[in-house]
Amino acid sequence: MLALCTHPTAAQVVPYEQAVRASTKSGIISVRIETNAGEYKVGEPIWLRVALINKSSHELYLNRAPAPFQITDLTIVDARGDLLPSVPKPGKDSMSGVSGVDFRQPLPPGKPVYIWYDDPYSNGALREWAEIRHWGYHIGQLGEYTLVASPTLYVARADGTEFKASPADKSNKVRITVIRGRATNFAAPTSPPIPVIRVRTGSYSAPTTHRPCATPNVEATVTNAVRPFYPGSARERNLGQVTVEVEIVVSPTGRLSGASIYKSSNDMGTDEEALLAARESSYSPKFVDCHPTQGSYLIRETLQPP
Repeated sequence: MLALCTHPTAAQVVPYEQAVRASTKSGIISVRIETNAGEYKVGEPIWLRVALINKSSHELYLNRAPAPFQITDLTIVDARGDLLPSVPKPGKDSMSGVSGVDFRQPLPPGKPVYIWYDDPYSNGALREWAEIRHWGYHIGQLGEYTLVASPTLYVARADGTEFKASPADKSNKVRITVIRGRATNFAAPTSPPIPVIRVRTGSYSAPTTHRPCATPNVEATVTNAVRPFYPGSARERNLGQVTVEVEIVVSPTGRLSGASIYKSSNDMGTDEEALLAARESSYSPKFVDCHPTQGSYLIRETLQPP
């Protein structure tokens, strides 16, 4: 058990550029796709989400934190078995993954991991679901269709040895039907929100540090919270109480790897103070089965005027 607590997985993770490229390997990554419905009216957006399943016995890492449509190719066939032609992808197709380009998403053995991404079409909303247009498809005709995805990603072990998932490892098949009718449902499917660390609404005391192998699964915590100042810009505008949400990424070593405004206070000075406080605070990482891993979280700051 002690060996698990001191497992060097996180410490040995190397940057993507230093990873050693290896040949394509089959049977290490399984892809699972889901649509938000089985039946659509013509013109309604078809939403898809992607889960990756590590079929090996070792923890693997997903490099470059891509969006779901950047790690899979999608094939769509109609009821006759004819391939649907692809169409030009949106101009902003190079959307970044939720955890950012500098991080490596952990893939525990056997556990499905859904891929979130930052959607610039929706003011940076964090999503699991993506429209099939991001894969370069639009279905405008009535009929039945079958969707299948193939992996197009690299994964790496903790020592940096990297493998390319085999495109031959096809996903499950999803069948949908496009019917007549007036399109009315254009809203994106909802997903459970990413975990929120609530730390600074009133007085604050540092969370108790957990022993990861006594408690194998522990969310990231703030071990030393730096409280932001109430800015002069908010005072001059008589804003009173202001609230801002900061999205942070905590690395497997407990280091803050990224911080950005998730929900603005509508005051630039307040947003800047919240970002500065987040960057100056200290964190402990999330643990999954006693292994430190990275995670994305929200910190909600509520500031009162002095």
